[in-house]
Amino acid sequence: MRGSFYLFVAGLPAAIALCSLAVPVAAQCLLCDAPNTSINREAARPVGIPLRISINTRLDFSRAAIANIGRGTIVVTPDGARTVSGTLEDLGGMGVAGTVEIWGSPNRQLTIDLPDTIELRAADGSVAQVSNFRTDLKRNPKLNVAGYLKFNFGAELNVSAGQAGQFRGRIPISVEYE
Repeated sequence: MRGSFYLFVAGLPAAIALCSLAVPVAAQCLLCDAPNTSINREAARPVGIPLRISINTRLDFSRAAIANIGRGTIVVTPDGARTVSGTLEDLGGMGVAGTVEIWGSPNRQLTIDLPDTIELRAADGSVAQVSNFRTDLKRNPKLNVAGYLKFNFGAELNVSAGQAGQFRGRIPISVEYE
């Protein structure tokens, strides 16, 4: 069972919101003459409860300004710590890590994938990149006995001279049972 969703991101400040949740569904053909006897290893796995995903906290890089020359980076870690570097001028505010909650079959191990890099766009066409996504997930994440898992994530926003505005984009996150 696989759940995929996209997060909308707005940068400087940046925000994340749940856009969609896709969960595949399978059904047996009751009108077929004979049952399908071919082996489908994926279908042979126990499916369990469909995964449900929710974003509780939006990733927020807060505010900064960039000089007419140079580059800068804002990093928000999974614990919400925020650092500003390069030619960016910190305009205050605090960084906020994103928080994801997942519900499904108790004690099931999960595969959770975040992208390497995404692009954000401002209304004037400026483009900034978000990369180096980090989570506070332990190795081999799994749902607890109640079928629940919560994790935080952060990332790095990279901007160059001449870029301005509220940047927006989507972060595809994929969650599936092992």
